[in-house]
Amino acid sequence: MINKLAITAVLLCALAVPVFAEPAADTAAADQPKTTSAEVNSNTDTDGETPELVVELGIPDKSKESVPKPAATKPAVKKSSASTSTSIDKEIAQANRFSRLTREALSCRGLPYIWGGGSRTGFDCSGFTQYLYQKRGIKLPHSAKLQFKMGIPVNKSDLKECDLVFFNTRGPITHVGMYIGDGKFIHAANPRRGVVINSLDDAYYTRCYAGARRYT
Repeated sequence: MINKLAITAVLLCALAVPVFAEPAADTAAADQPKTTSAEVNSNTDTDGETPELVVELGIPDKSKESVPKPAATKPAVKKSSASTSTSIDKEIAQANRFSRLTREALSCRGLPYIWGGGSRTGFDCSGFTQYLYQKRGIKLPHSAKLQFKMGIPVNKSDLKECDLVFFNTRGPITHVGMYIGDGKFIHAANPRRGVVINSLDDAYYTRCYAGARRYT
């Protein structure tokens, strides 16, 4: 009986040895600290590689502040008043009308002088100015004296294109022509010359000059 107990005790001891004897290598591995995924991410953020990748991928670096560019400003546009615009339009229309009238007058150069004439077949002085102003829708009498009594008096220094200029050639107000600018006027001069251009500075016309009129 004693022998059986002794054998049983020995077997129990032999079986207990592998339970309490762990390999040294396994113990050393167990003693080492485990590396967590958070620590891996932390090392990646601090090893200097991530900023380089950020730059390579074109992702802006938050450490660099972007300087905003000044907004482009459009130049201020001045708005003209309605009254100014209307006034300018009237001046342009009047200038264009005067230019057309001057062109009509110039197209008559060389046409013959005919006493009492008032058409392109021939003119006398007041018939010529009467014909031109009909183009503007203004009726003038076929008489230099009567035309002189109409309109607004104008100083010689203030003459404008299409003003009528009058002369005392054979008595008071016996001749008329139309001013075309630059000190010149166009008129049906006489049977010998027909419709011609002369300068107000010519000695003869300076001496005979009687005044000017403007018609609106």
